[in-house]
Amino acid sequence: MPRVENFACAILSASPGTQRARDVAPVILLALSVIVNRVCHPEGVFRAMRDSSSDLLRERGSVNQTNHPGNMQERKHQFALAEIQGVAFDLFLEKGYDGTTVDEIAAGAGISRRTFFRYYETKEDVVMVALSQSGEFLESLISQRPADEPPLVAFQRAMRDFLSHYQAADPKAWRILDLIQSTPRLRARYLLERQSWMPQLTRVLSDRATSENNAEIAAITGLAILAFVYDRWQQNPDIDVGQAVIDAFETLQDLLGA
Repeated sequence: MPRVENFACAILSASPGTQRARDVAPVILLALSVIVNRVCHPEGVFRAMRDSSSDLLRERGSVNQTNHPGNMQERKHQFALAEIQGVAFDLFLEKGYDGTTVDEIAAGAGISRRTFFRYYETKEDVVMVALSQSGEFLESLISQRPADEPPLVAFQRAMRDFLSHYQAADPKAWRILDLIQSTPRLRARYLLERQSWMPQLTRVLSDRATSENNAEIAAITGLAILAFVYDRWQQNPDIDVGQAVIDAFETLQDLLGA
């Protein structure tokens, strides 16, 4: 077992259910590490993430800006983005990320290399934009939860629907996740992208929280459990990810004695 999980299990050894403690240990450590960083560096906890992603955000601005959302030009633009993404992910899964070229993606999508670069700066951005869209989808699911649900309950149920949607809608979803996790460059960007969701998730949770701290802790905990379930899904693509979310939150409640 990785050293981190051993350490976390040692911390939680007094908790009932050793295996459950072992399973949820990475969640606890990830949440604690973010909270400690927040306490020790309250002004700069997300600075590195913001700095590293600022170029990509500027690039996305040119990709995503529209004057009249919903008009024909925007629909064509979004269709082209999705078409290129679909071709790119199919090629990544078939040939590997490093083994796939922009020329191959463009040819598969029936466009020129020059046209590809009108939509994406690099092939890496195809993955990053898809991840950003996933974050926006999760945020929208949380915002649609009933207003009387506490922050962490809203996050849990939105996360269940979020992951269940991807598992049902795209059989390749877990393979794409595995590709990202197994490609060092993509994994590093993925971790930064996922953490960059924190301010938006905190904001959408703040409407139902009693304080900003409550909203931020709910966002931290939810993202930690999301990472935990992602890892379990990657290890076993046949699991019911919706149930895995419920089980993870129940384990956390058991460990807290709730």
